[in-house]
Amino acid sequence: KMISWEDNGSVHVPLSDFFVSNILRWVPSGALRRDTFLAFHKSRKDIIPVLEGLTHKRMELARLLGYKSYAHYVLTNRRTLMGSPEEAIRFLEGLAEQIRPKANEEFDLLRQAKNHIEGTPDIYPWDMDYYMAMAKTRLSLVSTAEIAPYFSLENCMRGLWFLTSQLFELNLEERPVERNGMWDPHVRKFHLVDPRAGDVLGTLYLDLYARARKFSGCAHYTIMVGTRLTKPVIVLSTTFAPPTATLSEPLLNLHEVETLFHEFGHALHTFLSRTECHHLSGTRAMADFVETPSQLWELFTHEFSVVSQYAQHHITRKSIPASLVEKINNARNVLRHRERLDMIRDAMVDLTLHSAEGPHAVCEVERCVYDKYSLVPHVEGMCKSTGFGHLAQCPALYYAYLLDEVLAQYLWHKRFAGDPLNPTTGRRYWDQVLAYGGSKH
Repeated sequence: KMISWEDNGSVHVPLSDFFVSNILRWVPSGALRRDTFLAFHKSRKDIIPVLEGLTHKRMELARLLGYKSYAHYVLTNRRTLMGSPEEAIRFLEGLAEQIRPKANEEFDLLRQAKNHIEGTPDIYPWDMDYYMAMAKTRLSLVSTAEIAPYFSLENCMRGLWFLTSQLFELNLEERPVERNGMWDPHVRKFHLVDPRAGDVLGTLYLDLYARARKFSGCAHYTIMVGTRLTKPVIVLSTTFAPPTATLSEPLLNLHEVETLFHEFGHALHTFLSRTECHHLSGTRAMADFVETPSQLWELFTHEFSVVSQYAQHHITRKSIPASLVEKINNARNVLRHRERLDMIRDAMVDLTLHSAEGPHAVCEVERCVYDKYSLVPHVEGMCKSTGFGHLAQCPALYYAYLLDEVLAQYLWHKRFAGDPLNPTTGRRYWDQVLAYGGSKH
């Protein structure tokens, strides 16, 4: 459904995620943002009993299997670092305590902005996206137009190949694609090669461009896992804009650069794992560790000594200046603590719902968690959990994104910072982390 104009001059806007998110982010009218926000949540009220039924059935399943709650079942049965929901909650509480002072400072900036524009400092849920976008634009001091010319897709791929060669002494070599069996003509094929032994360690297919009816997200798909007897086959899929008649090299924004490196971090985990069992290979690791290698790989996009090796202006071919990389890193940190506090809040909603020993009203759980962890009030009629996809897709595990970010930062500062291209460090990371897949705690 699209926007339509009525005969009386009013505009009909469908309450889809796309339109609602854009209204909340870009429309200056606080009244319109409020009405859209409340109408959107009202339109999703029929999801609430479905979500409550789902969490109740999960609780029943856990009880039948002898577990206290569904969260206890997940964190025990899926071999997690935390081991129990109580441990995960303690981690989140400790993290919230650490970042809350900075988050409050950042929130004050949003209050000041609203007071200046609307004459009141009170921030409501329908204000957050608008004032966050405004503050990021004003505080970042760097634009996509300034960044993107240095990050053509080919440049970024060259950066991935460079890192793989420097850290692991392996090469990614392009091979002809068997077009008869290929699902799209733009797909490219690469072999990961160990030049010292002459061995092919695995095959990578890159499907990087958006097209009709393609999955809209970005992902790493394992077609065949790597064990001591099999070599992995991987598809790395993204939805970047395809080349055009005027731009033969697609230019990536900052988020797309990090996404490409993130998914390649997963690919390396699959490539370099060599286990006895298929079900423990590569990214079939502990549920609250599996994002650590991919988040670690993102951190290489922050380091000038690495970025300068591949980020060249697509016209002048000049290397990216250190001052621009510094501005990019500063932009990454704008309002970062406030965003992490929101993630902690959502993870607490997830764990609270799935740690329950009896049925819980989803909206009431959400309201109680908001009172403790959110910087904005929970308003009547609001139930954001109806749009929180992780409750359906990976229940009781949303905390893992925060845990893995902490672990990736620890690995970076402990092993890679200061000398990020050291092959000895790369080899240790391969031998002690990646090679085990999910077979070692």
